[in-house]
Amino acid sequence: MRINTNVADMREGPEPESRRSSQLLFNTKVEVLDQNEGWFLIQGPDNYSGWTREAYLNDFELKGDKFVIISNIAKIFNDSGKVVDRFSFGTRIAGEFKGGYLVLPNASGSRLKVERQNVRRITEEPRRGLAELARNFVGVPYLWGGTSAFGFDCSGFVQRLYGYYDVSLPRDSDQQEQACKKLGISDLGDDLFTLQLGDLLFFQGHVGIYIGSGRMIHSSRAENGVAVTDITSGDPCDRNLRNIFRDAGRPDTIPGPDSVK
Repeated sequence: MRINTNVADMREGPEPESRRSSQLLFNTKVEVLDQNEGWFLIQGPDNYSGWTREAYLNDFELKGDKFVIISNIAKIFNDSGKVVDRFSFGTRIAGEFKGGYLVLPNASGSRLKVERQNVRRITEEPRRGLAELARNFVGVPYLWGGTSAFGFDCSGFVQRLYGYYDVSLPRDSDQQEQACKKLGISDLGDDLFTLQLGDLLFFQGHVGIYIGSGRMIHSSRAENGVAVTDITSGDPCDRNLRNIFRDAGRPDTIPGPDSVK
């Protein structure tokens, strides 16, 4: 089974009032573990599980070359040129180029298309480095359980960015911390010079990406979404972050090349 809506909420229980725990993007392949009156318990590629509506699932496979959405939000058109949907950054699709569009079959059998500047082939190297790409999402709102450019939580933002470079990280910040090489940094003062661009900074219940010069980018409820924070500043919010700092971690692969500006 695959996700057949642009973003499918995964919830802690089989009802709409249950808390959102994560999200999966269109065309993501899932395993069905259980079902309950129009709801399915599914597990995504990162082994994270949650309940989603039956209407968000279908058994289909897109044919053609494989692509990924590279813009924050890409408009999806039908054959008559009407906008019928919007796909998030990181959505993986398949199809073929026709003129200025990538054309893909819909799960219902109709054809959809997206402007070709919004996609890249999976086999092509990303044109932007991690820090440049991450800054493109500044201002995207915070959303608990969010993993898309419509709204991120802290670990969903990290997972989505690294996933764009085919670096797999778990879903939650504590799981991401366990998956990284611990750097043994006790504070965010003099130890900052030992960090590399792309290292992850772990706090109690929070994670951000180090982008150099004492700054990190993260999706923060306190910042109302994705923001760049100077973790060396005297701002009260930044001091609070330093007080709950746990450690820094380095994934097995850090996307590059990039520059610190």
